[in-house]
Amino acid sequence: MEEAGAGCDSEPIPLGPIASDTGILTEQPLAFALLDCHVDPRKVRPDSSEYFDRNGLYLLTPEEVKNAIISGRITCGFTLATIAKAHIKGLLRL
Repeated sequence: MEEAGAGCDSEPIPLGPIASDTGILTEQPLAFALLDCHVDPRKVRPDSSEYFDRNGLYLLTPEEVKNAIISGRITCGFTLATIAKAHIKGLLRL
């Protein structure tokens, strides 16, 4: 979360591996959840491949996450799988 300028009061909670495409890639990056986080907008340093708006980090409430999935604004398979795993484990209520 360092590049997002965030600090969290919890240790990372493992969500397990996610296979982005089992037919092509053998890599399975690990997903983690972090709870009780706060963001300092002055410290946001996004990677160019990550989704940030013009003003920095793009934050969504759980309801906004649900609506972004339904509307097709969130389409990244890794992101969707991570959200699903967090939801199933009871860490995110949509």
